[in-house]
Amino acid sequence: MTDTQTEFQTVRALLDSVGAHPKRAFGQNFLIDRGAIGDIVSLFDFSAYDTVVEIGPGLGALTLPIAKQAKRLIAVEADWDMVTLLTKRLAGTDNVTIVASPFEHWDHQGIEGKLAVIGNLPYNLTTKLLELAVQMKAETLGFMVQREVADKLTYNPKRTDCSPLALYLHLLGGIAASVAVPRGCFYPVPGVDSTFIAIEVKQNIPFTAYLGFKKLLLTPNKKLANVLPQVVSDPQRRAQLMEQYAELMPLRARQVAPEKLLPLALSVGGEKIQ
Repeated sequence: MTDTQTEFQTVRALLDSVGAHPKRAFGQNFLIDRGAIGDIVSLFDFSAYDTVVEIGPGLGALTLPIAKQAKRLIAVEADWDMVTLLTKRLAGTDNVTIVASPFEHWDHQGIEGKLAVIGNLPYNLTTKLLELAVQMKAETLGFMVQREVADKLTYNPKRTDCSPLALYLHLLGGIAASVAVPRGCFYPVPGVDSTFIAIEVKQNIPFTAYLGFKKLLLTPNKKLANVLPQVVSDPQRRAQLMEQYAELMPLRARQVAPEKLLPLALSVGGEKIQ
């Protein structure tokens, strides 16, 4: 029997033990490949953080090895079947807290010290959960995403389709390392390949910058002079910005380096879109 077949059987047995099955509504594709798990865990020194938060721990493929290193691990899981299973698997593990809640509804206030946030994100919620995670002021971020999404989140000045999130992550510190995770590493097998990306946050960039990037890239083929009327309603304010950033106005946002676009993005980040 191959290792993959063995892992398939192990996962089925775990699910059967709580009468559960993979749920499409939760985007559940469980990581089962031991090699991939080892490669991902080796990207981090979890003992260096005061707290590690894991989004969507599922069956605990990453949770268990992280728990062996982390001082404190908070596993945030939306599926009650997985909460039941994790509670059994982690019985007697004092440094782990399991939170039964969707991550987007969890109140993470009060977490102090050096923080890492990681997760195997449901692909239908990737952008939303990433937006929430980057606001937690973590020193390290690590996420399993669809391979094509990992590519879009990697800033490349030669690309004409860089996403606002790619610009923002680039300014935070950029993708420091990644692990390719083929579709056969999961159960059930998804229709896409994945990549686990690790981001080391080197500087604190206000989240309003990301909101600003979203506005400035709202219509990416328009010049910034034509975008500002869409995102700044006050004529005086708009005229001020157009004068202040006159050198950028003939350009499209995608033609400007994130570092140079940042001040304007911060300026319009809180504006309402017209």
